[in-house]
Amino acid sequence: INRIYRGRKLPYLLSKYGGMSISIVSLLFFNRFVTDPLTGLKAFKRRLINKLDLKAEGVELDAEIIAKLSFQNEYILELPVEFFPRLKMEGKKITIIDGIKTIYYFIKLRFMDRKKQ
Repeated sequence: INRIYRGRKLPYLLSKYGGMSISIVSLLFFNRFVTDPLTGLKAFKRRLINKLDLKAEGVELDAEIIAKLSFQNEYILELPVEFFPRLKMEGKKITIIDGIKTIYYFIKLRFMDRKKQ
């Protein structure tokens, strides 16, 4: 991660601890600690994904999947993958705004939308 931010402390700290913060919010709100909630790689059984009735798009979809799986008491299995951080010009797309959106969506799903379900 340090190579990506070229010694700039603030972006480095936001990236490193922002991801941890999202994982902790997931644990507090949904009793699910997901190591990398904004990962683009996910796999599901078709019956399970159909049952979730997903509505979100973008990074909010990651939050919705975690929330709805926890509401249905489904287990989330994480498998390690080899990962190499990328620069923006190499295709990095996740930003601090995405992290803030994810935390907001967690709050929305936990305290607002949950009452409708």
